[in-house]
Amino acid sequence: NTFSGNIEGVGDLTTLTLLELQNNDFTGMIPAGIANNANIGTAKFHGNFFTGSMPQEICDRSYNRLQADCDPDRSEWSITCDCCTECPIPLPDFPFPCPAGNTPSTPVPSTMPSPSTPGPSETLLEDTSFETGWDGWVDGGSDARISGLGEYCKTGQYCARLRDDSGEASSITKQFEGMDRYSKLKVDFDYYSRGMDNGHDFFLEIDNGNGWLLAEDWITGTDFEDDRFSDATVQIISAEISPSAPTFNPTIKLRFRCDAKDDRTRIYIDDIKIWGYSS
Repeated sequence: NTFSGNIEGVGDLTTLTLLELQNNDFTGMIPAGIANNANIGTAKFHGNFFTGSMPQEICDRSYNRLQADCDPDRSEWSITCDCCTECPIPLPDFPFPCPAGNTPSTPVPSTMPSPSTPGPSETLLEDTSFETGWDGWVDGGSDARISGLGEYCKTGQYCARLRDDSGEASSITKQFEGMDRYSKLKVDFDYYSRGMDNGHDFFLEIDNGNGWLLAEDWITGTDFEDDRFSDATVQIISAEISPSAPTFNPTIKLRFRCDAKDDRTRIYIDDIKIWGYSS
């Protein structure tokens, strides 16, 4: 997404349960009126150009997950937020070209690329909708299969269905080669949850040669609501999972894994797109 402008009107959207504004070009201050919506459990503001401090009214809400650019050692465009649960690491090509009329809250080090420097090159590595089969993904066992229940698939008739909490048997995995040319991955996908009670979750994991590491998890009631379609975007940075490695290993694996309750709790995953970014 590349939405811009201020977010003053967001506080009027009283039916929201998730507020995901991350990785856009929003500016200005985060409005205290967002706290008027008592239904929000997760709010993500990072990857934007907000200024000032997180309003105390929002801090008083004690969100399950509250993310912002709140670590000045990680972000050149940061806000003060003592109540944030996370201060995500920004993209490797940060800072982005600043919106007109704004300057970063701290000077940009001379070693950082200028706004006129071309950003990382982007390569589409994966575009799977499961309409013709697994397309290189491997099911881990009896709790992973291709489903033909089109009502739970975002597009087409088929998608991947994961259920239960059987470890590898509740997962799908794909191996990627030639990954040492990339320093960052972006993973987009759509999903539908069925029978997932609050607190049940599913994961995206990466094996960069040293075993499985968590890339992101999604929790029912915090990050999504059951019995509806949702979408997700995850950015995986090599230096974040292997601090001494500026790029990924030549061979990596990605894995979606369900961590639910039983065979009746299911996640349907569709339209997986993965991009690699090289400097």
